[in-house]
Amino acid sequence: MAHEVIMPALGMAQETGKIVSWQKQAGDAVKIGDVLMEVETDKAVMDVEALADGYLGSVSAAEGDDVPVGQVIALISNSADATSDVLPVASPAIPQTTEPAISLPTAPSIAKTAPPKNPSTLPINGTDAKIFASPKARRLAKEQGLDLERLVALGHPQPYHAADLETLRNLPATSAPTAQQGAALPNQITARVATKGTQDFLKWMQNEGNVTLAPSAIWAAFAAAALRSALQAGDDELVISLLDLHAEGRRLTNPDRARLSFLPESDPDARANLALRDLSASPISSLRLAGWDAPSLSIATEGDTYLICLDFTPDQLSDAQAIQLISEFADRLTDPLRHLL
Repeated sequence: MAHEVIMPALGMAQETGKIVSWQKQAGDAVKIGDVLMEVETDKAVMDVEALADGYLGSVSAAEGDDVPVGQVIALISNSADATSDVLPVASPAIPQTTEPAISLPTAPSIAKTAPPKNPSTLPINGTDAKIFASPKARRLAKEQGLDLERLVALGHPQPYHAADLETLRNLPATSAPTAQQGAALPNQITARVATKGTQDFLKWMQNEGNVTLAPSAIWAAFAAAALRSALQAGDDELVISLLDLHAEGRRLTNPDRARLSFLPESDPDARANLALRDLSASPISSLRLAGWDAPSLSIATEGDTYLICLDFTPDQLSDAQAIQLISEFADRLTDPLRHLL
């Protein structure tokens, strides 16, 4: 029995997907979780994985083709001899009208968000910083003679999408930013994590221990633990400044070494080792503001995904420390129970 490979819906308003590249060719053996192809949407390039073991065949779409969502574009057969099977006629995917089924935590995801391969590296005021943008935004910017570096210089949050080009078009003509201005811009790393792990843990605490926790309590504990690991801080005291959108909040001492239901507060004037900004109740996905004297980790939500953004300067964190911090923080959010027990 052959398994159909369809063009998945990778966004709420997506009607088609453009095949950027095939990572497997007809006749190749594939396993569940192998990346079959890369698909471009307006927001990103996505890796589409195999959901069955077998052999890839009957590929009906080529690289560069725009394919309607729900259309069958290949088959995964049980044997290599069956890879020439004729594809069935596919109908577009029917919009979902019922509540989606809840997937098990161990089930493989259909697609993983990945940054575009070989992103353009543009020098920003003499640095090696990269500009992250969707392929569509890059293409339109090039066609219209727009300079994405101007958005970076203004601190406009990355990655950039086609909608951000309207902001760029409305910018007044100006000279390139000076090296001194560019030096003040912090570095930035972004990540995406499913909210399911945190939500399941909060429900478990409520049901099993009758304990109601705010998600920010978990974030503060995990941010401190990830920072301690990245800095190899050992038993040093770490202060996390927990802020909302308007920079109002409290400072917590060693939240990674305290009970989640009772996080000890620091002196309001204590120097923070990390600013953790909660944007989950705001339409803002990330922000970069001047005047921070510590690395800033912001967390926002988009559907069932956490959008994590780390801003830092070289004197606060090295690149390796920053990558370790955001990677460990994201890993803890994926499976909170494993890291807390």
